[in-house]
Amino acid sequence: MVETVTREKMKTFVKSKMRDHNGNITRLRASDIKLELPSLNLLQNVVNDIENEMPHKDEFTKHNFFDCDDFSFIFKGLVSQWYRKNRSNDLPFSVGIAWGFFNSFSPGEFHSLNFVFLGDDRKLYWIEPQLIRSGSLEDAMSTFKKNHDEVSLLML
Repeated sequence: MVETVTREKMKTFVKSKMRDHNGNITRLRASDIKLELPSLNLLQNVVNDIENEMPHKDEFTKHNFFDCDDFSFIFKGLVSQWYRKNRSNDLPFSVGIAWGFFNSFSPGEFHSLNFVFLGDDRKLYWIEPQLIRSGSLEDAMSTFKKNHDEVSLLML
């Protein structure tokens, strides 16, 4: 069975659980009214299909030229392209781009990465797109922690 979530339900989740580094409620911007929560297995299949198209962090990273936000836009774009080719009659996936402080990946630094709400457990996970080609999906993922992460903006 496909798990789905509405934009309003996601806004409620964000409002109750997320704050930025100043204590302000995290902003969520979602253009789609309803989204599919992919399973971890489906997400793994998508990543397997697109990982060779992702730039490798050691070959491309240049601070303030091609860095974290560029990787997160490319990952979101590749996931959207995969969706269009393989699931065009279904709901879009709940995979987006986030900005904030994510201590699992870049302690103390403002950072951009991707996120996904998974249908398996209805939890939010961060995806560090710069790690997609250099390790496993599990290495590139971290669970959102309310008292650990300070999130400014989520875009879907």
